[in-house]
Amino acid sequence: MQWLLDFLNFDVFVSPGILKALYFIGALVLPLLGWFVLQKARSRYPGVEAFFSAANSTTGTRFRFLRWLFFAFAIICAETLWRIIFEYLVAYLQMRDALMKLLQYNVRF
Repeated sequence: MQWLLDFLNFDVFVSPGILKALYFIGALVLPLLGWFVLQKARSRYPGVEAFFSAANSTTGTRFRFLRWLFFAFAIICAETLWRIIFEYLVAYLQMRDALMKLLQYNVRF
């Protein structure tokens, strides 16, 4: 019963576990979302489709390789940024917990 009261009074956070779950879900969904946005841009904006069509017809396998390499680089950058955001959120919650423990032991600055 005490845990429920602490939870309702925001003395206990459930966020660290939820943040980890959201991080892994986002890490799996982020590449799929990037691919989906690319496909939507190709279908919605004729200039993007014209660029890809012209590039595929004039160059060949070298451009395809560079395009996949760029897509992989963009995914790695997005995944790294996603990780940094969640590391900051977890660090914030850990700092909050450490400060609450200091407050429990009546440590004053």
